Amino acid sequence: MRRRTICMAGAAAVLVLGGACVGAMALTVPQPAVAESRIATSTVAVTRGDLVDSTLYPGVLGYGSPEPLEASASGVVTSIAAFGSVVRLGGTLYTVDERPVVAFHGALPVYRTMSWGMKGGDVRQLNSSLRALGHATVPDSDEFTSETARAVSAWQKEHGHVADGIIGAEQIAFVPGDVRIAAVTAHVGSSASGPIVDYTSTRRVVTSTVSTRQASAFAVGAKVEIGLPDGSTAKATVVGQTSQVDADSSVGDAPGDSTVEVTMAPTGPATKIAGGERSVDVRVPGVTRKHVLSVPVAALVVDEKGAYEVETKSPKGTVRVHVELGLFAQGRVEISGNGITEGTKVVAPA
Repeated sequence: MRRRTICMAGAAAVLVLGGACVGAMALTVPQPAVAESRIATSTVAVTRGDLVDSTLYPGVLGYGSPEPLEASASGVVTSIAAFGSVVRLGGTLYTVDERPVVAFHGALPVYRTMSWGMKGGDVRQLNSSLRALGHATVPDSDEFTSETARAVSAWQKEHGHVADGIIGAEQIAFVPGDVRIAAVTAHVGSSASGPIVDYTSTRRVVTSTVSTRQASAFAVGAKVEIGLPDGSTAKATVVGQTSQVDADSSVGDAPGDSTVEVTMAPTGPATKIAGGERSVDVRVPGVTRKHVLSVPVAALVVDEKGAYEVETKSPKGTVRVHVELGLFAQGRVEISGNGITEGTKVVAPA
């Protein structure tokens, strides 16, 4: 006897529930006749197209993991940029003794006081930021030249500092780019030494924490799809991975295992969603089968030997056809068999 696989599960559930009801009512009412349970069906067409076996991971649409910024000035903090505010190149991050500490751009921290004659990556960052702020005569180099000193003096005068052409952590802080204040970790009146704010990028990113084994699916440059809260989707590109160790993590293979935070840059609508963090789905494509015939999984029928069939429908009636199965993906299954072509009508639950 051939059976539709989905009917078996449905019938079992009906019988279990029906038995419970009959047992409870047997003493008060006659037991009714049991009618055969049937599932409504319809016909669907065999379609040709691509099937992609993808995997879903939970993710967060936000601004990425916060990074700490430490003050290393001598004095007292007199103001701090507000939580959620954006500080751009030349903007004030905090003030010390009522003088601004301004955001310059660069990956290196301000680890020394810079003056004429010095060379290094920090000086290159200083020169680049000064040029971006309109000091066009500053060289594109890692040297602190006389032109650099004159630009620094002009900048210091504009911001209320002593215009001596010497610049350090009391006046500027290097951050990677325009930043968003994610947390204020110091308070007005504290010493201007130590953590003061946490910041993130101003660009929307998607992050997902996965096990080290799963991280291989997120190679830098890989393309993924983001399922947004409103049901729409957006494309994204993997831009980075950061290893983490979390003794309480439920993501790794065992407590204390390292995990990987994957960062993805979305495009389109995901970049325009306002507000704070949002939960999203990250769909990573896996095996792809191109230009194959497929039907909904529910259209499969199992014969008495456990082989798979579909019920094809034509003006002459319904005929069962043995099929070979391929990839299962997206709620569909790849099939092939005698008489199975694109457009063939098969029976499936309505």
